[in-house]
Amino acid sequence: TFSELGCKLNYTANLAKNIDWNLSGVPDLAPTLIVAAAALQLEGTIFGIENLKYKECNRIEALNENLVQFGYTLLQSSENLDIYYLQKTQELPVEDAIKLIKTHSDHRMAMAFAPLAVQYELAFDDMECVEKSFPNFWVELQKCNFEFQ
Repeated sequence: TFSELGCKLNYTANLAKNIDWNLSGVPDLAPTLIVAAAALQLEGTIFGIENLKYKECNRIEALNENLVQFGYTLLQSSENLDIYYLQKTQELPVEDAIKLIKTHSDHRMAMAFAPLAVQYELAFDDMECVEKSFPNFWVELQKCNFEFQ
């Protein structure tokens, strides 16, 4: 809910297990929303992300390269190239293995996957990539009790 003080955000366990999102109006939020959906073990259809291929890196490929470590994949429809499917894979992630997040020097990849540190041990191949849009990103995460080694 929104108020004059800002936005109040609540988590509800009553989420639908299938998503049907049109993200064409918020392409920069798409990586974060897709990673969050995978973390919540959701599956479903996502529209409006085809332009992610043409950002700082091919974000579709970068998402897939990293999502596989968490047991997910993002597949493009063969019938309609504007449609993608977020799906669980058969492989289950190894819980105690360190997950290396390959950012491809893209700030959005680092910021999208960072919250998964509440569930997994993560390493990032390029922490400086966030300098482009949020130079204090890692400092702010530390304020939220995230630790860096």
